[in-house]
Amino acid sequence: MNTAPTRPPTLQNVAACVEAQVHLRPDAVAVMTDTQTVTYGALWHRVIALSGRLQMAGLQPETNVGVLLGRTPDLIAAVLAVWHAGLTLVPIDPDDPPLRNGHILRLAQCRLLLTQPDYVEVFAGQPDLSLGLNVIDVALVPSAVEPVTAAYLSERGLAYILFTSGSTGLPKGVEIEHGSVAHLLDCVREMIASNANDRFLATASIGFDVSFGEIFLALTSGATIVLRHRELWLRPPQLAEVIKSTGVTVCSTGPSVWALALSEVPDFPRLRIALSSGEAMTPWVAARLPHVAQAAWNLYGPTETTIWCSGKRMQIAGEPDVLLSYNNVGPPMNGMGVRVVNAEGGLCRTGEAGELWFTGPLVGRGYHRQPTLTQHGFVQADGQRYYRTGDVGHLDADGDLIYSGRNDDQMKIRGVRVEPGEIEMVLLDHPQVHSVAVTWFESEPGRRVIAAAYVASRDLAPTRADLVQWIEARLPVAMVPSRWLQLDALPKTPSNKIDHGALRTQLARLAQTAEPRAGSTLSSMEARVAAVWQRVLRIDDVRPHDRFLELGGDSIALVRMLAGIEQALGVRVEVRAAFMATDLREFATLVERAQLESLTSGVDRWVQLLVAAPEGPRLF
Repeated sequence: MNTAPTRPPTLQNVAACVEAQVHLRPDAVAVMTDTQTVTYGALWHRVIALSGRLQMAGLQPETNVGVLLGRTPDLIAAVLAVWHAGLTLVPIDPDDPPLRNGHILRLAQCRLLLTQPDYVEVFAGQPDLSLGLNVIDVALVPSAVEPVTAAYLSERGLAYILFTSGSTGLPKGVEIEHGSVAHLLDCVREMIASNANDRFLATASIGFDVSFGEIFLALTSGATIVLRHRELWLRPPQLAEVIKSTGVTVCSTGPSVWALALSEVPDFPRLRIALSSGEAMTPWVAARLPHVAQAAWNLYGPTETTIWCSGKRMQIAGEPDVLLSYNNVGPPMNGMGVRVVNAEGGLCRTGEAGELWFTGPLVGRGYHRQPTLTQHGFVQADGQRYYRTGDVGHLDADGDLIYSGRNDDQMKIRGVRVEPGEIEMVLLDHPQVHSVAVTWFESEPGRRVIAAAYVASRDLAPTRADLVQWIEARLPVAMVPSRWLQLDALPKTPSNKIDHGALRTQLARLAQTAEPRAGSTLSSMEARVAAVWQRVLRIDDVRPHDRFLELGGDSIALVRMLAGIEQALGVRVEVRAAFMATDLREFATLVERAQLESLTSGVDRWVQLLVAAPEGPRLF
């Protein structure tokens, strides 16, 4: 079955749309941080300054420019300046490992990098990174400049290249044109009726496609961005306070993060719009999210279709109805068409599941400098160009898409695309790993985590701590496995392929039959903390030198653990400190110190546990 596009795309440049709002409301607030308030006029003044500096370089249109900045108004100004100067954006996440970011800059062949000195220093020692790369410190670019003429690219010009996890073991850069972004924003503005009175909470990393929705839905509507770090979602009480104090009306995040926020804050502040995307909806969130907003939307779309390509407004419903509709991601957005294709390449009937192929103005240009991969993922059919998503679903009688999952091993971890091949390649580079297989493991119903099985080299077996530290230095923390399995040999199918089902069976068996280990004598405080860890992670034993993340914890499990510590011991511990604690013993010591400080101060307050690392942990 397939549907046809319903209307032609909007043909505009995104930065030009923002400039139109600048002329309409120069004194309106464009960006709010916890320390700054910036008007549209002031933001655009900064855009012009940065664009002038970029244009001085004399680069050709669509030259790739990296942006590596913290979450300040200059981040937004830099993105707009790249587009104002007629160049192509390569967004770099400062929370990701420097090794990975350097690799992306090389893959993209960036000629310029807009950044700040503390981020440049972390690249020191990487081979060939500085070759042909002009680094511009945005803080040194003066704002008082002469007017600069815009060099806007047309709707067919390349807006950005966003690097995601790649199945071949290397990140792949998705190329998206200006017309696609402008059309997507037009569709969603109409869908949610965004207006100048809205305030959008913007927390997604600039290296994550949803960030463009959060930022530019606001700026093309004349609304205000409330700019915060994504860690805010891991502190639900503080999140709720920010929403109340700043008047946020629109929030967007993934179902697993919504679940955390709604479970920790039962009286979650009322929103005008709640958006959920990035991973499969769950019945629990589907039953509750519509109660916290005037309108809640379940959106769907891979990065290759410009953030989102379909959406469904969620209804308040009883449990049976929720179970029937929670995975409904609605019809394709205006201008988009979809084919549901069976294994033989034919069209599926209504209600029959198959792979989802999308066509229309939201489909990206392809993969940067990877023609073979582009040819496989972007195909011609019925005289139109389609993107093959690799997602499985069907169309119901109303023309809505019902999402079922993947037809390959790709995973979504809190909205972040995770290709097992990239993790496997990094682990195989470890000198003590002979072979490896990465898959998913369902730690609890509806919640998947990454699992890695490995065979050690003959000379010496690495510890789990060794492997975790190895990956943390090379991949985003969302791609660090939470379950580990050391084997003498990887299980194979009759066709000599890795048997991922057998690996998941072994992981499940271990989780159910794990026995207490020797050498687990704990102090009184360690035992009390361990009890919370065991309850959250659903394990039977914790030893003094076990790490929470190595035992299967992730960002969301850690927040639940900290809530359990507060309830059991009356002490609040910051997320950053918990991530930096090396093991149970060190964490218990931090809790003891925090408890003592709380008692001696006599004040019920958040305990700030200082850590040496300047940037702290990378959460998701």
